[in-house]
Amino acid sequence: MIIAVLVTACEGELSGGLRRTAPNAPPPMDATTPTTQQPGTIQLPPIPLTDARSAITGDEAVTFARRVAPMLVGRVPSEAELTTLSTGGAGLRTVVEAWVKEPGFAEAARDWISVKLKASGTAGGINGDLPGNLAAFLVRNGRPHAELLTADRCYDRAGAPTACDTGAPFTAGVLTTRAFLKNTSSRFNLKRARTVVKTFACSDYPMDNTLQPPMPRESLIPLFQVDRATDTSAGTFGNGFACYTCHSQFSAHAQVFVKFDDQGRYQAGATGLQDMAAEQGRSTNGLFTSHFTGAAAASEQSQIFGKPVQNLAESARVIASSQLYLECSVRSVAGYVLSLSETEANELPKPVVEEIVGEALKTAQQPTLASLVVEAFTHPSMVSARRAQVTP
Repeated sequence: MIIAVLVTACEGELSGGLRRTAPNAPPPMDATTPTTQQPGTIQLPPIPLTDARSAITGDEAVTFARRVAPMLVGRVPSEAELTTLSTGGAGLRTVVEAWVKEPGFAEAARDWISVKLKASGTAGGINGDLPGNLAAFLVRNGRPHAELLTADRCYDRAGAPTACDTGAPFTAGVLTTRAFLKNTSSRFNLKRARTVVKTFACSDYPMDNTLQPPMPRESLIPLFQVDRATDTSAGTFGNGFACYTCHSQFSAHAQVFVKFDDQGRYQAGATGLQDMAAEQGRSTNGLFTSHFTGAAAASEQSQIFGKPVQNLAESARVIASSQLYLECSVRSVAGYVLSLSETEANELPKPVVEEIVGEALKTAQQPTLASLVVEAFTHPSMVSARRAQVTP
């Protein structure tokens, strides 16, 4: 059986990302992957869940390690490691546990986040290295992976604390870097909201209402109250008449960005009101319009996953404390290392991903990225993963 997933998005503003290719990297997944692909035809089949790491043979361990080492530690396995790997599942775990202590793994974490957020280098006075620097710092120092969204400071490339650059009175890890905020600036702050839920919760709009309850229709500006064709529906935004379906959820997540302008700077005096001389969704001074009416338009207070928050920092803490965040991190790293598409990474069987996260949680209430990677890349289901063949 092949799992097919249809991803529905109300705002298609995100552009395609870059993918790092490590030196001597093997072909993605396996060498038998068909070269002619059509959307939805090359997917990962569900793999039976098992704890039997001892069932991983030496040949499987060697083959898998050769595939993932270039992306995980920036090199190929050494002869000594190949000897250890030849013992099978136990040897694979020994090798991966050693890999995550190497400097190369910290650099892999830097590259992973830089690719995910499309942020690196310096341009226009914005330090695009800050997100990657934080990821590398957390790995080098064994810090919880949650701090990618909750860290209260930024770091330079050497790992020394440095001032974050938005001017906000709070910090929320990579989310409060100008690199992230500038790259994701858009009308109504939609791209910022969508990037957060796709990147860190592997979700998209419209979400299940049990995950993100809709905001009351009457709290939104008239533009986003519409969900059917009416005599007053002229000027609908995005996908036309189905506005309320998505924007009843978009609104909550976008609101925490209402005081960040298009350059990623925090403006305490932001009103969230539409600039009547500008295009729809733009406020004054390079800021963006709120979904909400009245005084609520200027407030950073909102909710995320049904929990009230005061600002972006509290929103980030809610996301980082959720099971979704850890599961999404496993999917994201697996996708990066194994060269999976976003759809394929999201189709990794949920029981497998849940077991990987569960094993990591046995070692710490707040797992590190290293512990998630060890559990993911020694799991027999991951080792056995292959692409499905195209159905004629």
